[in-house]
Amino acid sequence: MSSKISCLIIDDEPLAQDLLIEHVERTPILELLGTANNGKQALVKCQELNPELLLLDIRMPRLSGFEFLDLLPKPTPLVIITSAYREYALKGYEHAVVDFLEKPIFPDRFSLAIQRVEERLEHTRWKQVNSNSGENNDIRLDQKVLTVRVDRNYVNLPLDTINFIESLDNYVKIHLKGQPAKTLLSKVTVSQMENKLPQQDFLRINRKYIVRIDQINVFTSNTIKLFTGDELPIGTTFRDAVRQTLIDKGFK
Repeated sequence: MSSKISCLIIDDEPLAQDLLIEHVERTPILELLGTANNGKQALVKCQELNPELLLLDIRMPRLSGFEFLDLLPKPTPLVIITSAYREYALKGYEHAVVDFLEKPIFPDRFSLAIQRVEERLEHTRWKQVNSNSGENNDIRLDQKVLTVRVDRNYVNLPLDTINFIESLDNYVKIHLKGQPAKTLLSKVTVSQMENKLPQQDFLRINRKYIVRIDQINVFTSNTIKLFTGDELPIGTTFRDAVRQTLIDKGFK
């Protein structure tokens, strides 16, 4: 991420503000827009400055940090809670905060929290780009790494770890290398997966299966057998294209 992340510090303690300012100034990716001493002041400054990140204390006069978050218009900035009270951590995650930093805050721990902010922003921007282009937000290809959503997490899969992909209606089961072999289930269609994968490395052999070409051991007019021992049928309407592709790749 090349652009700076704009941030606002919200804390009623001058010493805590000063220490956070030092952390921000030592972090090149951050741009400090200002500070606020309480939640009401922070609401005004958020509207004026539109920060991407809030460094938020919880125990403050007039309006607590959580009360402030409840009043903050959507979409809200990313939030890191900074507090001396561990009991606020769980409630913070219920508000979808990026991280909880317990005071006193040490530089290494602050840096880790900012890395998480960068990852969250990068993912949000990627989803916006894909949404605008009409693409599925839960799958992307970056060079030789496929990123797919598995449950609530995103998993990075180097392409050379994939043996084949199996369609299960609106899901795909991704069969991976390994002993024992592993599988992952992702909510994308096999056609969406086919559109993302490089054609020089992967081949659709019927309505249900996509195989990695270098995992093919032998093929006949009706089936493909992988080095794993899996034997998969070639669809009738796919037969000529599959045969020609494999001959071009040096299969006999």
